[in-house]
Amino acid sequence: MSESMHVTEYLPEHQKGLFSLYSRHFGAWAAARFKKRWEWQCGANNPLRALRPISGLVVLHGDQVIGGFVLFPVPWWVNGERLIFLSGGDFAIDDQFRGAAFMRLSREIMCRPPAMVNGLHPSLRKLGTRVGAIVLPLSRIRYSLHLRNRGWLARAIRARLPAFVGRLVSPATVGWLLASRRVEGILRRLAHGNEPPVGTSLPDTAVESDIRSLARFGSDYDILWKQVRQKYRMTLDKDAAYLNWRYVDCPTLREPIVRGLYRDGILSGIVVAAVCVMLDARRRPCGRNGEILELIADDASVDETNALLLSACRELDLKRVDAIGASGHDDTVREALRTIGFRADEDSRFDNLVLFDLPDPKTGRVESVEGIYITAGDGDLLNAFLL
Repeated sequence: MSESMHVTEYLPEHQKGLFSLYSRHFGAWAAARFKKRWEWQCGANNPLRALRPISGLVVLHGDQVIGGFVLFPVPWWVNGERLIFLSGGDFAIDDQFRGAAFMRLSREIMCRPPAMVNGLHPSLRKLGTRVGAIVLPLSRIRYSLHLRNRGWLARAIRARLPAFVGRLVSPATVGWLLASRRVEGILRRLAHGNEPPVGTSLPDTAVESDIRSLARFGSDYDILWKQVRQKYRMTLDKDAAYLNWRYVDCPTLREPIVRGLYRDGILSGIVVAAVCVMLDARRRPCGRNGEILELIADDASVDETNALLLSACRELDLKRVDAIGASGHDDTVREALRTIGFRADEDSRFDNLVLFDLPDPKTGRVESVEGIYITAGDGDLLNAFLL
């Protein structure tokens, strides 16, 4: 089997097989979005394309595409220097070829350092270390705020019904039926299993702060970011060009929530949030959650941070999301999250950063997670499901 398997650069003739692979792994809805995002990641819209060549890799078994991976340039800030990494995204391998195909892909990635990927399955992270990759364990603590349970119930009910019947069950129909206490009891019995998370409400008030909507990131944000990034030993270099590309210009993120905190008319902090689709057991859209993608501020107090977060959370609540998630933030943000009502849980989806042969420009290979700032918004897979 392994003798007929090989890795090659992506060519147009691989497109049909590659998106068939994505449909098998992520469902037809997600695969269509991967196709739409391909040009955004790898085409002329990527502002860093001129600085680093893009690699689309496919694994072939005979003529069949059984694995795929795209590596696109992103800016990093490491020990005071700007580096252009290749970031891995849209990663999939058919299960029966997983070990052998990943080893081949890893060797190809090691020929293109520095490169990084997060959100890999634990078994693949272990395989990566066998070819010399570094796995940095990030925090597993993730904060969540549950507001309502319509999507949770709809997904639980769909899982117990035949596919042609289950598709008729939606969060909207569940919400309408929940108006009757008798029907609510029937729905909960039909959902079967663990009780849904208890819904809560956002606080009514917050400390008065100057919070404004932002259409795009500009030079005032670049001034803020140059101050903030000095706190971090290692982070994506989240300047205006990067954040505009990542969130504002992403073709599958139609309505990002972008707010700015101002002190005396000067931009002192920003928050980015968005709605993401939840999939049912058959990988069909069923329910929506919110996500705090970025919160970057210059020495903001807990009260200011609370006001900035609440501005985004209230907008997400208006969009009727079931829950809001947040991860990868500092002590001030975590305190503000707890004040709002977020609860800390363990979540291993974003807990590791895999670095393929990264040279630290001052101290050699990076082995420590101290001073690293990465959020769920930096994970390519999450961005595939953002609306």
